Amino acid sequence: MVGNRATVTLGGNFTAAQLRHCLEKEPVTFLAVSDGSASLGLLQDNYGIAGLVNQLAKAGIELVDISIQEPTLEDVFLKLTGRELRD
Repeated sequence: MVGNRATVTLGGNFTAAQLRHCLEKEPVTFLAVSDGSASLGLLQDNYGIAGLVNQLAKAGIELVDISIQEPTLEDVFLKLTGRELRD
């Protein structure tokens, strides 16, 4: 509803260029990408972690770590009001 989506952090055996190329047409935004690690924002609710992992596996990208962080209540409050809780 407010536009915040899950953030996915990946670790594995890939270069930044490989990851960008593999996911260039997928509904993700690249928050931070370097060789062996990346943080991505999922842009669609129906494009879950399974679709992301499947796409990477098809490209031969080996993952060793995946973590998902959902937006917190503070993130939602900041998005809605533009202010921190302590402002």
